Amino acid sequence: MSGDKIGLMVNNLGGTSQLELYIVAREAVQYLRTVKGAEVDRIYVGTFMTSLEMAGVSITLIHLNEERNKYLDFATTMPGWPSVFGNQEVPEPVDGFDLNKEPGVEAEKIKELTPLGRTIYNCLSQIADTLEANEERLNNLDRLAGDGDCGSTLKRAARGNYMACIYSQNSSFSSKLFFLEV
Repeated sequence: MSGDKIGLMVNNLGGTSQLELYIVAREAVQYLRTVKGAEVDRIYVGTFMTSLEMAGVSITLIHLNEERNKYLDFATTMPGWPSVFGNQEVPEPVDGFDLNKEPGVEAEKIKELTPLGRTIYNCLSQIADTLEANEERLNNLDRLAGDGDCGSTLKRAARGNYMACIYSQNSSFSSKLFFLEV
């Protein structure tokens, strides 16, 4: 890990204050820099995946390279993904989209996608389809320790994010699906 460029994500599990999140982030950065000798290049602090009001945090590390940085730095209008600390531009607000609109894009729109755009489209589609197919199973698991709506929440979030990327004409991410070349 010494000399590696690292991305750090500190996730609020639901019941942790912002002050506590940033204390954990500071300690993690200091540890990674001083003990492990890593260069912490990206820091994400926030509420990404919760378990209702569970106390605590999860910490995720990712080795960074130019390609991963490029994807992490894409401007996004997704509400659950913050701007990275540093000299990133603040994303423009999202124009509204219809959550009740049927998922999928017209065949001619798919033909317009670049190869990377098709890959991203297929990944988002499969994630949304898998969460939708497993909604009740996830709800049943959540009922064992929570309120039983985790599957429904994940399904709605995945479908909403997928549809926002595809249908929001003003979304910078949507534009990248159509024009990005690898």
